[in-house]
Amino acid sequence: MAGTAPSTAPWSNWAGNQSGAATILRPGSVTDIVDAVLATRAAGGRIRVAGSGHSFTPIALADDRRMDLS
Repeated sequence: MAGTAPSTAPWSNWAGNQSGAATILRPGSVTDIVDAVLATRAAGGRIRVAGSGHSFTPIALADDRRMDLS
């Protein structure tokens, strides 16, 4: 993947009532996205694409890999 190298970091929503850690993917192109999806699928994993984290619910909480499209 040519985007920023994956990292693992704690995450929380803006209110602080949802938090966790996951591998964070930051693709730099559509090809990077396709490569990440194919690699994750082959490994039996899951990707959650999260927005800004303004939800009070755990909808943006990833248990495996989170994709940051910013």
